[in-house]
Amino acid sequence: MPEGIPYDGIIQYILSGHAEITIVNHDTGGQIFMRIRASKNPNIFYLYNKKGEYLGYIALHKNGSKTLHYAGTTEEHHELMRKFSWVWKKALKGELPRNITVHHAGRCGKCGRKLTDAVSLEYGVGPECRKQLSMNFQEFLAV
Repeated sequence: MPEGIPYDGIIQYILSGHAEITIVNHDTGGQIFMRIRASKNPNIFYLYNKKGEYLGYIALHKNGSKTLHYAGTTEEHHELMRKFSWVWKKALKGELPRNITVHHAGRCGKCGRKLTDAVSLEYGVGPECRKQLSMNFQEFLAV
């Protein structure tokens, strides 16, 4: 089974600002695709489906909590957000089952450049952006 982003890097990748993920359930073969984009507010990240339709947002709070807000308008949007919400909550707790993997699209989750070195390909974020993200998100990644 393909490994995907290491479990300890999923949340940071999702919150990198320019993330594109495919979540795979290896038991069912099911897949979902999401785009997560930073807003002008550094504590808000917008969620979109493959068609670019707005689905909701993630909010980071000063107390360390991270909340997911739904805004989709169709049953398809709600189903996609329900699945993403389940993965999000499990990943935050470090409890994502091994049959679920999260994959990046081969581009840096922060700046969008093509990834080339081994660590970047593993975590989905280039070396310069990794330095920036570890400083920016250190307080929010604490559980």
